[in-house]
Amino acid sequence: MAGSGDTQKSSIALREPMKKHFAFVSIAQAGHVNPTLPLVTELLSRGHRVTYAVGDKMASAVEETGAEMLPLPGSVFP
Repeated sequence: MAGSGDTQKSSIALREPMKKHFAFVSIAQAGHVNPTLPLVTELLSRGHRVTYAVGDKMASAVEETGAEMLPLPGSVFP
């Protein structure tokens, strides 16, 4: 069966890239969180899953990106 390997290779090459789950953890300070938000937005636009663990102070900024928000207690990162 000449060529059957070629068909298999081409179907593998045409597959959609595997989606990944990215996790971000940051202290709840704008200077730490805000620079990461464009990256979070880009990853989400490419179909990846993003979870962001941060304190309440920056929760709304993270939620606006569409990322899954995981609240950190204030005693861990004030």
